[in-house]
Amino acid sequence: MKSIFQLALMLSALAAALVAPTAVHAEACVYGACDATVCDTTGVRTATNWPCDGSQTIACSAPACPSCTYNACTATICGTTGTQSANNWPCVGEPIISCDAPACPPCVYSPCNAPCGGGIQGAANEPCTGASSQACNTQTCPVPGNLPFYLRSSVGAPWGASSNEAAMDVAFGVGGWVDERYETVDTNALFADASFIFMEGSSTNADEMEVFVDSHLSEINAFLWGGGVIFFNAAPNEGDGMRLPDGVAQSITLDFDLSYSTVGNGPTLTALPGHPIFGGPLPTSTVLSGNSFSHAFVTNVGITSLLEDEFARSVLAERLTGQGLALYGGMTTTNWHDPQPEADNLRTNILAYGDAMSLPEPSSSAGLAAGLSALSLFAARRRRRRSKAA
Repeated sequence: MKSIFQLALMLSALAAALVAPTAVHAEACVYGACDATVCDTTGVRTATNWPCDGSQTIACSAPACPSCTYNACTATICGTTGTQSANNWPCVGEPIISCDAPACPPCVYSPCNAPCGGGIQGAANEPCTGASSQACNTQTCPVPGNLPFYLRSSVGAPWGASSNEAAMDVAFGVGGWVDERYETVDTNALFADASFIFMEGSSTNADEMEVFVDSHLSEINAFLWGGGVIFFNAAPNEGDGMRLPDGVAQSITLDFDLSYSTVGNGPTLTALPGHPIFGGPLPTSTVLSGNSFSHAFVTNVGITSLLEDEFARSVLAERLTGQGLALYGGMTTTNWHDPQPEADNLRTNILAYGDAMSLPEPSSSAGLAAGLSALSLFAARRRRRRSKAA
């Protein structure tokens, strides 16, 4: 039997057990946000109330990546390959993919740039499917004649002067050239028989020259392209300037205004003192002046300036075109020019040079036969070079 002392200990232990507190269980873990910030990547979530009932960290996943959405193709020229970049990357797919620009359309070609004979057509919608330019052929070029022509208006000689006619006589001999008027000339005969044409539009001849040029642009360009030479010269006292032919179109500008801001008195200068017109056949000078040496000047790309006024504006220029040559001037008649006879001689040299540059062989010049021999050799060399390039 248990002693009273043992029973007392048992009762005491039982009592202590009955009054002892119950142990507290750990609470469930509360986890923070997933640290995977890029779609389709794995990260961890950490218990923010640890220790707690659960792991300190657990695995987590970011949202699934969406399908890639791509920017426009970087190939901006038809028929080229470029790239498209995903504008919502990271995403499901490649960040960069290749792309193709739309196919090039067939080439649309501009008109042939030769009024006669061979020329080229440039693609007006380049880039396109085909060559950027192609050869073209138009009607057969007319063959120039062998006569020098002087052409002015029937309203009268500029300022009533006869210096142009005198220069034609010296260059080609009395009776060696044809004197015609814009209003009455037979243009079929003009462009068939002429080798060289001096078109004068100074003073009150300017509007008449402009009307003639505008009305016969295609014939003039074909004449130049086929080997003819024209000296367009105008120092107007009327109108507002004009557009002159270049052998293909009408791109050369004769600048004139009735305020006479386009006038130049000289002294003139040239960047080409070795040009044939300054070398003969008659002695002349590049430094000339006058009471309005010029009323106009010429501008546009593709011309070579031969003589300039005191403002460095071209008052005489030239342009090779096809087999021919065009000369452009804004000079008054030489009775206004100084010094003499150098000024008269320069006008004569210009006429002789123009005729010598024509195809076929130029006309004979009774007054200048000996002096033109060297100039003719120069022109022949120029003709051979043009023939090879054609």
